[in-house]
Parts: sequence; structure tokens; C-alpha cells
Amino acid sequence: MLKKLVLLALPVGAVAGPYVVQSGPKWVSQATASFSQGSAPQAQEGTVPGVSIERLAAMPLEGAEVDQFWEVLRFDLTPSFVAQRWPRVTTSLYELDLQGFRVPLVTGTDPDDLAGSLTYYFNQDRRLQRITFAGTTGDYRRLLYLLTTYYGFVNRPTNTPNVILFEVPSSETAASYLWVRPVDVLRADQPLNRFHLTLVLERPS
Repeated sequence: MLKKLVLLALPVGAVAGPYVVQSGPKWVSQATASFSQGSAPQAQEGTVPGVSIERLAAMPLEGAEVDQFWEVLRFDLTPSFVAQRWPRVTTSLYELDLQGFRVPLVTGTDPDDLAGSLTYYFNQDRRLQRITFAGTTGDYRRLLYLLTTYYGFVNRPTNTPNVILFEVPSSETAASYLWVRPVDVLRADQPLNRFHLTLVLERPS
């Protein structure tokens, strides 16, 4: 119950659109066909097997529980995985030649959990190219451990005193980065709302 209240208290209106918008490339409709069928598609690499339409209907909007952040922040995921793991997915998102799938995310109620919106961008080959997250946390060190250990993030100085920047050293235009900024007002009754996070993860080359 508390987990749902946390979700409702967050500014995630951007993900509260229709369950699935049947638009875009043909493979988008194919990937989200499980919403209109009696059962989920056959399990594939990166998918969640055995997720029926009844279970999706009973699932909280933020999807199944997240034990480890790498479960949702890795690049072997597929459009089918997204469609099966979350009961509400916004697909009317386009960025150049990428198709976006946006979902609400609440990983838990501990201070180092995440709450906000998560977006997966797939290319025309259905390969995950970019992951973005916009939301809040009470303690960003758990997320930072994953980013530094598996993606090579390092701290970068900024000209803004209240902003902490981490990024992957790269000479390419598209770079992975994490912006951390404290909220304007800290409240003891909102342990997940102490830092604003903006994360962009580009597929490692």
C-alpha cells in the first residue's frame, strides 16, 4: 500500500497515458500484442515468462518488484520484456530513429530506492539503444555503485554548486551521464524525495 502511495505522490504524469498506443513501426504493435491477447507471448531472451493478462491487470502500475537495479538498467532487454513486465506502457515516443517505451518505476520504499519514469529507446532492429530515468531518490549511492561498476561512470566537476555530475568518459556526441540535484525542501516524511535524478544510459560500444 505504501509503495502505491509513493507512486501517486510523484510527478509521473508523463507516464500516465493510455495502456499502449498502437502506433509507430509494425514491430511496436507486435511487441505489445500481449495486451490484447488472452496470454503473454512465448518467452524470449530478456522477457518475463508466464505473465498472463490477468496478472498484468492485478499488477501495480510500476510493474513487478525490482530487487536489483541491473534488472531494469541493462541492454539485453527487448520490447516484449517491457510489454510483459509493466501493465501500463506509453509507446507514442520518438527520438530520431528510436522508438521509446516509457513506464513508471518504483523500486521500493527504502531511501536508496528509485521512483520516477523509465524510458527504453529501441532502434529499428529492436535493439535497446538508450535508457533514460527521471525521478527521485533519498540516497543515490546505490544507483551510483551500479553505474560506476558496470558502466564506468566517473565524477565530473560542474559550474553549478548544487549539481553533481557523473558521466562515462567519451569523445562521442551521445554520452551517458547522471545529474544529481537536491530537492528544494527536504521532508522527513518523504525519504524517497531528497535528490532529483536525470540519467541517460547509451548502449556501450
